[in-house]
Amino acid sequence: MKLDLEIVLSEYENVLGGYTGLFCFRLINLCVKADPSCLLPAVIKVRGQEMKIEQVAKVGIRAEDQLDVYPLHEDLMLPISKGIMEIHPEFKMSEEKAKLDNGKDYRYLRFTMPEVNKDRRDVLNNGVEVFFNECKTQGDTAKQKYALKMKNEMRGCSRQDVDEAQDKFDSISDNFKKMINTIVEDKKKEIAEAYQRYCENQSNSASVLNQSAAHNDSAKSSFRGKK
Repeated sequence: MKLDLEIVLSEYENVLGGYTGLFCFRLINLCVKADPSCLLPAVIKVRGQEMKIEQVAKVGIRAEDQLDVYPLHEDLMLPISKGIMEIHPEFKMSEEKAKLDNGKDYRYLRFTMPEVNKDRRDVLNNGVEVFFNECKTQGDTAKQKYALKMKNEMRGCSRQDVDEAQDKFDSISDNFKKMINTIVEDKKKEIAEAYQRYCENQSNSASVLNQSAAHNDSAKSSFRGKK
C-alpha cells in the first residue's frame, strides 16, 4: 500500500483512539464505583501552585463505593479536600484517623459515592447519553475528514491499493463504533446494578422496620393482656 495512505489511516486510527479514551475518562467521572481515576482532574492548589492528586497524596479503594485519600503531609488536608469537592461535589467527605507505628494519629480523607437512587440513576444515564452522542459526533466528523484525505491520496493508486485502504478504513470505523457501544452498555449495566442494590437495601430496611413495629405491637398486646 502507498505510504501516504498508510499515514492517513494511522492518523485516523489515532484520532478515534483519542476520542475513545476521552469518552472512557468522562464515564469514569460519572461515579458509581470507587475508581482513583476519577480524582485525576482535581486541581490541588498549594501555596499558589497547581498540583495533581498524585503529587500530594496516595489514593486507595476502601470499598466498592469509597476512596481513601492519604495526604503526603498533614498541611495538605484542606487543599486536597477543596480540590476534590470542586470536581465531585456529590461525594460525601469525612475525616478519618489511623494510628501510626510510633503511636501518633495520622489523619486522612474518605470520599463516599452517593447512593444510586432513581433521581441519580436518571442523572447518570442522561450524562452517559450526552457524552455518547458527543463521541459519536466526533467520530462522524473525523470519518468525513479522513475519507476526503483518503480520496486525495488514492489518486494514481492501483485498484488493489485502493481496495486494501478502503477495507482498512472501514474496519477502523467499525471498530470505533463497536468499542463505544460496548463502553456505553457496560456503564449502563453498572448504573442499573447500583440502582438495583439501592432498591434492595431500601426493601430490606423497610422489612426490618416492619418486623420491629410488629414486635412492638405484639409486646404491647402481651403487656395489656397481663394487666
